[in-house]
Amino acid sequence: MPAAEPSYLFLFATGAGLLLAAMLWQLFNLRKSNERLKHAAQERELVIATLRGTEARFYELTESSPVGFFFTDIDGKRIYANRR
Repeated sequence: MPAAEPSYLFLFATGAGLLLAAMLWQLFNLRKSNERLKHAAQERELVIATLRGTEARFYELTESSPVGFFFTDIDGKRIYANRR
């Protein structure tokens, strides 16, 4: 293994070298966090698109149905009713 340059040895033997190492580690962690957030955002967009499609199919089915659909929440407040 080749010997390290003296300037590198001095840099990492001082507080400045430790600070640099800590900053590089923090940068690495920030990049990993950013990648995870991007992946989570992509998954969220996929879920939203899927939900919109499912919701559209639900409304198509209930609006074209010959019977009435009426949904309430737990307090009895009307959430949805088709036109029948």
